[in-house]
Amino acid sequence: MNYGKFTKEATGVSDGLTRRNLFLSSDEPVSMRSSSVSHETYVDPSDDYLVRTLMEAYASADVRGYGSRLRRLRRDFLYCSLSRAHELQKRFSVRKRGDRLSELFHDRLSHGGRAILLRVLALRS
Repeated sequence: MNYGKFTKEATGVSDGLTRRNLFLSSDEPVSMRSSSVSHETYVDPSDDYLVRTLMEAYASADVRGYGSRLRRLRRDFLYCSLSRAHELQKRFSVRKRGDRLSELFHDRLSHGGRAILLRVLALRS
């Protein structure tokens, strides 16, 4: 097949190549409109939900269970409100005797897991 040798300015034979190709120069202004809207709302994690999540029992060989719990808590902390993130950061910074949630946070998570979650809360607040 012979398509011929046409310049990019030859719009009569190139089917409007200049007009429709954004990478070639054109006299027509190119405009684009876009918008992005998120309608999802995240509910703050309640104390009861966090206690249930931290109380989940896994076998010692079930590394996936520990990892999924940590990822779920990280997501919950990442999307909670700023006031709730600030409250949880203060509450989890040290193990408080008598505060069941604080005790479970320190007893049921590894040092590295606690550090990750506290960092997420610190960045949120």
